[in-house]
Amino acid sequence: MDLVAAAACPELVVIDGLERLPYFSEELEVDVPEVVVAFREAVAAVDALLIASPEYNDGMPGMLKNAIDWLSRPRPGAVLTAKPVAALGASPSPGGARGAVRDLKAVLSSAGAQVIGEGIFVPSVHEVLAEGVPHELSVRLQAQVDALVADGEAAAA
Repeated sequence: MDLVAAAACPELVVIDGLERLPYFSEELEVDVPEVVVAFREAVAAVDALLIASPEYNDGMPGMLKNAIDWLSRPRPGAVLTAKPVAALGASPSPGGARGAVRDLKAVLSSAGAQVIGEGIFVPSVHEVLAEGVPHELSVRLQAQVDALVADGEAAAA
């Protein structure tokens, strides 16, 4: 899905490495691990976030929840506070990761992010992308990215 998003937003910066983050613990906040500091700095450096997620057991992956926990601290002033964020979910199931996007939006809102749009769900992703990105998906993604960029630019101003 990175390539699909890159087509909609040439300025896309991919932030990955969630697997390197330790499990969130308030005890680690006394001496925040360098990998968390670098992750927070990478997110702070962008105007907005488009989070693409798979779905596991009708929800977002635990690794993603852990990353959001790290980005939501310390309060006030966490890097997610008022950050425009949109959600994209893809799944081989007919539900299209609706559960993951639902959970992601709820957790992001609770963490203080500015959630933009309803999110995009891509059901049966293996079939949908088998012959490239369908026009309808490109249009939906471009509209979501445009709204996200507009809010990101407004927030950065």
